[in-house]
Amino acid sequence: MRLHWQLDLGLPHPLCNHPIFDLAGNHIGTPDLLDVEAGVVGEYDGGLHLAGERRAGDIQRESLFRRSGLEYVTMTSIDRRDPTRFLRRTQEARERALRFRPERRWTVDPPNWWTPTVTVEQRRSLTAAQRERFLKNRAA
Repeated sequence: MRLHWQLDLGLPHPLCNHPIFDLAGNHIGTPDLLDVEAGVVGEYDGGLHLAGERRAGDIQRESLFRRSGLEYVTMTSIDRRDPTRFLRRTQEARERALRFRPERRWTVDPPNWWTPTVTVEQRRSLTAAQRERFLKNRAA
């Protein structure tokens, strides 16, 4: 998804898996991709995202991002075979974000209480308890 974003569309390098916060310091979410300049979140939804609690959670995440003034675009597993529609949706989302530029109610600057896990070095420096708490859904 990131390569399509950069190579096919020529968009600026997005942040990958970087947490986003509201201006009060609350964690909004950690999207797959973020175009900081335009305020566009990109998420990949594979087959696991189609039903049940996972789908409900994805819908809630999208709502939180949009409520914070971020535009949202999704790439699906079908888009991997032919990315044409994803590329169009991404370009349209970026154009909307730049055209309407709502008041920015989000930041990528973490609050003081946040334990960062963006880099490999940060993840490796976690204690066992932190690793269990923060990384239970992915490998360190």
